[in-house]
Amino acid sequence: MGSFWHKIMVLLLVLISLHIVGLSVAQNWQDQFTFNGFYTIDLTMTDEDIDVISSGGPRFFEDKKPSINNSLIGVQVRYDFNEKLAATIQGTAFLDRNDSLDFDLNWGYLSYQFDNDWQGRVGKFQIPFLQGTELRNVGFTRLWARPLTPGSGAAGYDFYQGLEVLKKVSYDESSWEFQWGFGKAEHNLEDQIDNQDMALFTTRYLRDDFWLRGALLHANYQVISPRGTLIENAGNILMGSLESEWRPNDWVINLGYSQSKGDTVPDDTMTYLSVGRVFGDFTPYILGSYRNQNFPRVRQINAPPGPPPGGPGSGPPAPPQGDLDLYSQALGVRWHINPKTALKLQFEHLKRDDQSRAAVGRQLNEGNVISIIMEGVF
Repeated sequence: MGSFWHKIMVLLLVLISLHIVGLSVAQNWQDQFTFNGFYTIDLTMTDEDIDVISSGGPRFFEDKKPSINNSLIGVQVRYDFNEKLAATIQGTAFLDRNDSLDFDLNWGYLSYQFDNDWQGRVGKFQIPFLQGTELRNVGFTRLWARPLTPGSGAAGYDFYQGLEVLKKVSYDESSWEFQWGFGKAEHNLEDQIDNQDMALFTTRYLRDDFWLRGALLHANYQVISPRGTLIENAGNILMGSLESEWRPNDWVINLGYSQSKGDTVPDDTMTYLSVGRVFGDFTPYILGSYRNQNFPRVRQINAPPGPPPGGPGSGPPAPPQGDLDLYSQALGVRWHINPKTALKLQFEHLKRDDQSRAAVGRQLNEGNVISIIMEGVF
């Protein structure tokens, strides 16, 4: 248990240090620099050995062993060269699945503000699919405890490098936001999936206590097996998502749906619904989500002859084929301590139904997860 509390102390010291640095930067360079930080201190325990979604990807939790390894801290720095040109960098520090300290660059781009609410950006971006993807690391922005999508992003796509064009159109009581993106997507299986080009389009409608957002993405790719065999030479994937938030009176309703269909890579479907009720600084909520991955039959192009299946040197096991279903039902409460700090308590039931491994048969795994989470921005 000493190691557990040692991690808590180190995390708090880093948080305090970054806060001090942020104050110093704001005082000395306030005309050019904007410094923002965010953090998550996550204490989680499960009653079974089970994988839990986190910002850094699915993380394995041992039965009845508390862990703070889902915690993270991040910073965003913006430098304004003038009124139109700016540079923005955002990164996070977290523990990977081997409990080693890791760093990730979430954003890194140059932006130029044109007239009439047009903006151009070039650099590295997170792909805007559902709030759980684009804002996955900034937990303070969401009601519930954990992100909706895994650390690999939607269908394995999380980042892309390229060019973005943004446009905002405002009316008396509402507004529209449009986003076009072009470049090269990054898949979490970068050694096996070689992405070529991609294009995306998003639009968001806002009016008082309501917003609706949709997104479309198309990407081309090649698939290479661990042995170096070309599996797919000219694959295509089409992804779409639609989500909304509505705040009638003191209610908070969130719902979303996304789907992707591709050649060789698994089809991916995600959906969620959350309902909360605001009582002053406290917002109790319920959340349900579902994700399905359907792994297609793999075909190989110009596959070299190999040894008989199961024989000596037969290589890695056969790739998955079939359905993998993930279910989540959660009950929680968020305490809005102040404009920059929130405390969350969440109880969640997880179920994993894996029918994609013919060699081992159907695998069912489920368990309960309890989390106490402190999140904030500074």
